[in-house]
Amino acid sequence: MLKAFNMIRKILFVFLLISLFSCNRDSYPFIGKEVRETIVLSGINNVELMKAIVKYTNRKDSLKLEMCFYLIKEMKNHSHKTYLLRDSLGQLVDYNISEFNSINEVIEHKNSVINKSGEVRFYRHYNGEDVYKITGVYIVNQVERAFASGYYNIYEDKIGCELV
Repeated sequence: MLKAFNMIRKILFVFLLISLFSCNRDSYPFIGKEVRETIVLSGINNVELMKAIVKYTNRKDSLKLEMCFYLIKEMKNHSHKTYLLRDSLGQLVDYNISEFNSINEVIEHKNSVINKSGEVRFYRHYNGEDVYKITGVYIVNQVERAFASGYYNIYEDKIGCELV
């Protein structure tokens, strides 16, 4: 029952997005041409990209919205690789790189795994184009981390916005 409800919600959301982009595009001037092109290119992942846009549109947070637009339009022609970390016995080592705050923490974690399990190696697991795989949650997290760390000034220069 819950799966059917979630599926219906997703279908309705996709229809909403289709109607959004098939109507007069001038009705949505806040979404630039390059961003719209990336959203269209993303196929079914457009739902994820729109989630990030909607989050900052609803909050009226213009600098974060502009940063979100910048990240989305820069997805075109970018890809990512996913690596798995395995110990000397071939067992997967559980880690999430985004949980570490610095390169020193990553090195400490790797050294602790080496002490427990012996040699560790990275193996390429997946290649993928960002436009098809990056989630709305990931975009929002990147925007929020940039603001929390003060790195939003880099984006400010690229998008030509001024801090209020």
